Amino acid sequence: MSADRDGDDPAWRFRPAPSFGYAPGLDGVRALAVLAVFIYHMGTASGVDYLPGGFLGVDMFFVLSGYLITSLLLVEIAGRGRVSIKAFYLRRARRLLPALFAMMLAVGAVGVFWLPQQASRLRGDLLASLGYVTNWWLVSQGDSYFGTGNRPDLLTHLWSLAVEEQFYLVWPLLLALIVATGLRRHSTRRYPWLAVLTTLMIVASTLAAILLYHPDGDPSRVYYGTDTRAAAPLIGALLAVILRPWSRHPTAGGPTAPVADQRRRAGRHVRRRSASTAGGGAPGGSMAAATVNRQSASSAETVVIPAARAAGDDAAATLAVHLPGDSAATVVMPVIRPATESPASPRGTAAVRLDANPEETHRSITGPGRAGLWWDLLGLSGLAGLGAIAYGLSDRDPLLYRGGFLAIALLAAAVVASAGHPTSRFGKVLAVPPLRWLGERSYAVYLWHWPVSVLTQPGIDVPLTGWANAALRIAIALTLAELSHWLIERPIRTGSLFRRRARPSLRLATAALLSLLFVGGAALGWQLNTVAAIEQARNPDGVPIGNGPPATLGPVIVASPSAGIARPPRATPVSVAIFGDSQGSALFANRPKNIGKYLTLKNEAINACGIMRGKVVSRTGEKLNLIDACPNWLPTWRSRAASVKADIALVIIGAWDVFDLITPHGTKLIFGTPQWDAQWVAQLRSGVAAIRQSGSQVALAELPCYSPVKIPGGAGFWPERGDDSRTRHINELMRQVADGVHVFTVQPAAAFCTDPKVGADRKNRYDGVHFLGPGAAIYLNALIPQLLTLPS
Repeated sequence: MSADRDGDDPAWRFRPAPSFGYAPGLDGVRALAVLAVFIYHMGTASGVDYLPGGFLGVDMFFVLSGYLITSLLLVEIAGRGRVSIKAFYLRRARRLLPALFAMMLAVGAVGVFWLPQQASRLRGDLLASLGYVTNWWLVSQGDSYFGTGNRPDLLTHLWSLAVEEQFYLVWPLLLALIVATGLRRHSTRRYPWLAVLTTLMIVASTLAAILLYHPDGDPSRVYYGTDTRAAAPLIGALLAVILRPWSRHPTAGGPTAPVADQRRRAGRHVRRRSASTAGGGAPGGSMAAATVNRQSASSAETVVIPAARAAGDDAAATLAVHLPGDSAATVVMPVIRPATESPASPRGTAAVRLDANPEETHRSITGPGRAGLWWDLLGLSGLAGLGAIAYGLSDRDPLLYRGGFLAIALLAAAVVASAGHPTSRFGKVLAVPPLRWLGERSYAVYLWHWPVSVLTQPGIDVPLTGWANAALRIAIALTLAELSHWLIERPIRTGSLFRRRARPSLRLATAALLSLLFVGGAALGWQLNTVAAIEQARNPDGVPIGNGPPATLGPVIVASPSAGIARPPRATPVSVAIFGDSQGSALFANRPKNIGKYLTLKNEAINACGIMRGKVVSRTGEKLNLIDACPNWLPTWRSRAASVKADIALVIIGAWDVFDLITPHGTKLIFGTPQWDAQWVAQLRSGVAAIRQSGSQVALAELPCYSPVKIPGGAGFWPERGDDSRTRHINELMRQVADGVHVFTVQPAAAFCTDPKVGADRKNRYDGVHFLGPGAAIYLNALIPQLLTLPS
């Protein structure tokens, strides 16, 4: 091995072989990360906060990826003087794409055969996933990570893989550019410049997150953005640049060159002799000894010396090295073995620093000592900090976007640094078999856990709830991950599928799966496109609809004219245009299949659009700026009413009308106060006047009793909606606006207030507010008779 001529120290220097070995403790880090994400997503897919801050597992993956990728790239630079971009991308593709394609194929099948209402959305999601741009696709579609819908998108979780792959795309190119501008083999004095550059990029990413975050808006842009989340993988990269883990020892994965070649380059003669001639052995194991004859004191080189493993000793063997001449000393040191060695493996390797001070050498290479203790404390502190955040910080907390992601990444870096250090007991604890098993399958678990959680919602998809439902999800996800690991990932990554001695059953199963990926993928893609076109025509607004066939209206009883009713019912079907917020869109999308007998419905509602001007604030801390969400609701109502010219305009509002309000001038109006009431009534009258210009009669739909629940991908909890006194107050204000001539109120079914089986059933309203098919039928069965008897 060539000497390092860049330094100023003429003495012999330790020069490790440029290789980066396997650290089993890092598999434990992967396991903890995927566990945190899995638990977090099980909660968000069930409406229960099992681990509100479990999303930080993604940041742990980011940091670990940056650390490992940078280490491997810098090892390649140190060993070859360049980076092979092509080889790097091929390795990444072989590692990531097969399992991803299998999962995407399964999700596409779900969209075709089980959830056709998601087919239109899945079409775009699948294409974005193929290009690893899911995060920017979600941003461009205005999709909230904190969502709107009864069922989250099945591929939302791939946003994090998109961030990683975009990092993988850019970072090696940057390192290759650095190499091209002068970083050459072993030029360690240039590493500080790389560290400075990485630090500047970390600061820029953190500042971008802080500047783009708006406390009253949806933080999804900051949550998804590669620019705002790049700090985490860059911190991992910085950790690799600072620690240079490949230089601590030759490798935990085996010698970097044949031993004979190492000896030849070193120009030394290495002679084995028995442990007894070296003057004794270490407690609990035998020793091997060697005499190293130095030929040139002017060069610094590393000798890799084979040593016999002590019989029955699973710990590190030891080696005694005698340094003759002026600096004669015997140094006792552990032998570093490949992590992949079996207990019966006969040989290990040791890197020897030829040092004139044998006592210092002995201290630096025997046992963890104080240094190991510090690494342990670092890892434990980082893990404790991450645990506290996971339990105490929600995904909407402003602290998260004002430096919180940076703090999480730094804590994760502490865990990674400790787990990967050879002297750390913390890493050995994380390397216990169960965590290593899960860590080795963490990629497959991540791919499958989210679709499984989304498709097994308690009380909707499966009858199991609580821990029984959680156990079902875990069992399905781990089974699919294990199949992916053995049948897809491992054979392709290791090449065992193509070896002559590969088990025929494994080769046959894997070949069948690969054929299914290509042939089935093409067929499903065609069918998915067909189903998506049908669903797009049926539900152009893309609001949640039920899984089953459309509901059917029950008997509609319209009272005949009598002494108490001066007007006969209208001739059917009556043209009705729905105005208002997303409740109206959900009602239209889930309308009964026989609604056309009575009403011709048109949807003119605007999702997430309340009539108040300002920010609505919940006691949970949730906020929405209605001006930003719906800036032009009044002229939109006017123009759409004039366009459709419906017989009746049905106004369905209320979801955003039961909260305190912060006006654009900063004044806080408390719900139910005269000031709040006056502003709400004025806004509603303005909207009614805009619609009346078209000549339509106006029917104000009074609010039903809501039963809000926190749902997966839902737009928050907003518990004030469940306060019946608030909804009754809004209904009273509506009656003040109704004039009984052109503006009327219509009442919803009383069962939403009186019958818990109706009001709280998520098959009627998926979040306790927005209708699904059965709930829409109940609601319209009550409204149709009232609408048909409104005056012409």
